[in-house]
Amino acid sequence: MRFRWGECELDRETRSLARAGRVVRVQPLVLDLLLLLLRHRSRVVSENVLRRELWHGVRVSEASLRRLVKEARRTIGDDGERQRQIETVRGRGLRFAAPVGVEDGPDTAFVGRSDLLQELEQTLEAVAAGRGGVTLLHGPAGIGKTSLLAELEARAEALDFRVLRGAGRIGAEGDTFHPWLDASSELGIDRVLRGGMVPTPSAARAAVSDETRFAGFRDVARALVRGAEDRPLLVALDDLQFADGDSLALLRFVAPLLRGARVWIVGALRSSTGVGGEGRLRDLGVLATETSTQVLALRGLEPDELRAVVEAQLRVEVSAESAERLASRAEGNPLFAVEIARSLHAEGRTLGGEPPGELVTGVAATIRSLVERRSSALTPDVKRLLVTASAIGNEFDPRLLAEAERRPLRGLARALDEAAALGLLDPPVRSTRRFAHPLFAEALYAELAADPLALAGRHLRIAEALERMGLRDPFPLARHFVASRPVSSAARVLPYARAAAEEARRRSAVANSAFWYRHAVALAEEASAPASEICELLLAESEVLAPSTGLDSARVPAERAARIALAEREPRLLARAALAFAHRANTLGDQAPGVEWLRAARDAPSGDVSLDVLVASRLGARLAVAGPEQAVAARALLQESEATARALEDPQTLARVLFDVNASSFAADEPRGWLARAEELERCARASGDLELSFRALCGCVAAHMQLGERAGAKAALAASQRFASEYPTWYTHGVTRGIEAMLALIDGRFGDARAAIADSEQDARVGGSGALLAQTIAQRFWLAREEGDLARFIPVLEGVRTRLPRFALVSAATALAYCLSGMLEPALDALGAVVDALPTLPTDWYRLPALALASEVTFRAGAPIAAAALQEQLVPYAELGVISYNAATYYGSVSQALGWLSAARGRSGEAVGHFERALGMHTALRSEPWMAHSRRAVAEVEVGRRIPRRRA
Repeated sequence: MRFRWGECELDRETRSLARAGRVVRVQPLVLDLLLLLLRHRSRVVSENVLRRELWHGVRVSEASLRRLVKEARRTIGDDGERQRQIETVRGRGLRFAAPVGVEDGPDTAFVGRSDLLQELEQTLEAVAAGRGGVTLLHGPAGIGKTSLLAELEARAEALDFRVLRGAGRIGAEGDTFHPWLDASSELGIDRVLRGGMVPTPSAARAAVSDETRFAGFRDVARALVRGAEDRPLLVALDDLQFADGDSLALLRFVAPLLRGARVWIVGALRSSTGVGGEGRLRDLGVLATETSTQVLALRGLEPDELRAVVEAQLRVEVSAESAERLASRAEGNPLFAVEIARSLHAEGRTLGGEPPGELVTGVAATIRSLVERRSSALTPDVKRLLVTASAIGNEFDPRLLAEAERRPLRGLARALDEAAALGLLDPPVRSTRRFAHPLFAEALYAELAADPLALAGRHLRIAEALERMGLRDPFPLARHFVASRPVSSAARVLPYARAAAEEARRRSAVANSAFWYRHAVALAEEASAPASEICELLLAESEVLAPSTGLDSARVPAERAARIALAEREPRLLARAALAFAHRANTLGDQAPGVEWLRAARDAPSGDVSLDVLVASRLGARLAVAGPEQAVAARALLQESEATARALEDPQTLARVLFDVNASSFAADEPRGWLARAEELERCARASGDLELSFRALCGCVAAHMQLGERAGAKAALAASQRFASEYPTWYTHGVTRGIEAMLALIDGRFGDARAAIADSEQDARVGGSGALLAQTIAQRFWLAREEGDLARFIPVLEGVRTRLPRFALVSAATALAYCLSGMLEPALDALGAVVDALPTLPTDWYRLPALALASEVTFRAGAPIAAAALQEQLVPYAELGVISYNAATYYGSVSQALGWLSAARGRSGEAVGHFERALGMHTALRSEPWMAHSRRAVAEVEVGRRIPRRRA
């Protein structure tokens, strides 16, 4: 390869430099410097890279480096003043600035996108300064995402970044974490992803929960941050449209943790329709909500840019008019433009002169037709090899291809070199081979897919080749055996699908595990496997679906498993299926089906005491919320379950039973007992490794302490929640913890802090798709708007929620108060009436007291004494408590404050003042200036009679 610029020519192979046609004697180190700068021409090369590449780690002085640069400039006719060739970029390094031509080798200079590259280089500088994050590059197939990513990698390496590379692969469905595994061996992340997330035996039941696998995700994030301690780190993940679901979940997890680290993850994905495509972009769209995430769309290239690309790659001259036509036909897509130009050039049609009118416009600009043109030059034998390679994926091992086609490796290499010469494959640079673009593999595979039996036969040969080679990675084995199903039996394929599902589950890769379990269930049914085996597979599918796609999806296989277990008289399987269907006790929804299966399991004991006690406690919890008529039976079941669980001395069983007991109890009826169970639940859950229950218990402790008016206890429990969220930083733990922090900020009157915490919590809710967490932020914004006198703007939001949840009394009460404080009494009375009408069926849960407290103030301000009497009867037993939401995210004042409004509404001013003064004492103990002010204002309003005239309700 020879580089030409100005009057100079440098031959890399002979290491000779000529200037103005005459050979120049040059020091070897100067020559090394010139070659390094020419390789990175137009890029800034940092001094650290210069020292490492030129002196190989030997420490040299600044003066030595300056002398070397000075000598290099003198040798090529440059100097430090003009810097027309070697430019010093202050504070960053050196750049070869002169235009360079390349002969006898590929010209790897990057063309176009100068504005985008400038933005990305600025981000490189920010990352080096400790402001890390994630950037997504997206655009249609062939637009140049991979080329841009490669240029960014080169610029990062020139600036002394450590660069790790990974990519999604065609046909790698269910191949757990494969882009990350490509990139991560240098930092040891591969050990975590392949085996570091295996739970301890005591935590086996939690193996498929988000909380358990996020412990492994946290280790990945820490390894990334550690890997950037000595040099900033760029992780480049290409072709994310082919990535598995768990890899994307890991990316979403890591993104918000990089804001203060010298780590930058750049992902490229296809945004056009086709494989992956828009669905993957939508999946990753949640990253755009992270303040550390950029999402950048790639445009097509301009005609001049396309002209330069075609000329550099094909070494042909392209006229300006041809470039215009190419740009129009290919819509600026560089891959299509190169393929069109290659096709025309192969036909002997010139692109350099004035082309005839039909030139370019007569060529079909679809990748399939262009690949067909290109591959028509291949011999049938080479074409067959490439088609089989496309079934392996866009990257393949030649040894596997040779084994599948029963070909000697040497002869195969010649055939692959022929394909590379035509530009269908990349030149060989490592043990695996890659198609020059994934679209080429897709186009060849589409030809094969036109014949389903031929397609299945090709996959079977690949699967059997994997077996013969002894390659035991379960994912490619399962993938190819499943694809071979039309020509192989279900019984033969089933073990491979099951092995892949179990390995994905072992790695806590819930999306991939669910993918393979679905295949395994279908294969087991087709193979007429024993009912118990099908039932086990359905239960496993349900267990991994719950954390990956939600309870509604998980209930489908759980119910199928329950029906099979009931029909086959398999009581143990029936108990497991009933528990999977009912899930957590606080996941209420439609209670009847859950009760049906739990009763069936209760009537047919499994013989496993722990399993049977869990069925009993979950049934009791379900009955407790099913209606007042079931209260006695529910209480008996829960008491029996708790006693049995305590006798077992098994922390895991006791934790789950205590959760059922507390989730179905009205905390206000026995606040001390409820708190004691929550504290015991946290200890048991932590001991058994159930991270979800442990965190829920901590939040419950905050709520219970606040209900009791114990600020110090709430603060201690919050500190434990914060430590937990730091150790296991999921969107849920972070969002709920920030919600609790927002609640305390509102109590303290730190409204700026509250607003920031609410925004963080809302962001987490959107990332996790959590309606409950989002509703929490709405409640907090409601209180913030009240403190700032701006409740009117909330009325449309509340009415929207009220329309969707007409029986949710808390929303009706909040709506009524918003109307009332905005001076709209008629709609306030209408919403208040909905609360009063709901009293006979109002659930005794954490939402009960907040609904009654909000409605109480409305009775006074809207003048509704009859409604006040009905509410007062409900609130009197809880006069010594505070009103708090179930996850401690919202504080609604003390019950005494609400009783004061009710007494005032009924004309009992002295009684009302007594309640308000008691509330003032409780709010003073909490050190809440805003609520102390509310109580004082309430006393003043009642004493001076400054209230809106009462009306009858």
